[in-house]
Amino acid sequence: MFQQFASLFQPTEKPTKRKSELYGKSGLDKMTNLEKLFLLFDAENQRDWQTYQTFLSDQVSWELQSDTIEIIKGKADYLTKIQRVYQNNPVQFACTYYQLSPDQNRIVTILENDLGDLSCDIFFFEKGHDSQRN
Repeated sequence: MFQQFASLFQPTEKPTKRKSELYGKSGLDKMTNLEKLFLLFDAENQRDWQTYQTFLSDQVSWELQSDTIEIIKGKADYLTKIQRVYQNNPVQFACTYYQLSPDQNRIVTILENDLGDLSCDIFFFEKGHDSQRN
């Protein structure tokens, strides 16, 4: 999948807004999906699950593909799974490339962790929340 999408990606530029400008009753509503995604990544790297969950839809689903396919559905199960993945695991990651769909509701990313491992993740946004991660 990486080779298929590689020519479409652009180097990432993190959003420039400060967290204090983003939060508040209407702060999240004013953000682009890309800004929300980078804040989700920051919260994940900091293991700030309280902030992290604010970016997730109640109907979020996460499809993990390796030798088998595992699908996690719902915010509670998603949070449980991702917290288990990071339990006692200090690894951090960065988004090295992304590509937005024309409506900016889908974002394809290449993520690279501290060990040099790459993953291709596709994020789907519905009503301003991350609703699916493949």
